[in-house]
Amino acid sequence: MGRYFTIASQATGQVMQVDGKVIEAGSKVVLADKAVLKVKGSVRVSARQQFCHDELTGTIRSMLRYYCLDIDQGNMCEF
Repeated sequence: MGRYFTIASQATGQVMQVDGKVIEAGSKVVLADKAVLKVKGSVRVSARQQFCHDELTGTIRSMLRYYCLDIDQGNMCEF
């Protein structure tokens, strides 16, 4: 597991975010405004917007449940 990062659009400045109340296989990934949280005196980005590069599989995975990104047939990004 690598270091976590956000994936931002150069066109809008928005970042990729896992969508929905329940995070499961097939959850959509959408663009959203960056969500910054204050936790015990430090500033952190929402876990819904954090991803890492899995060097073992070569995939990009979410901090939430460690699902990897995939493209469905409709060209939408999902878990």
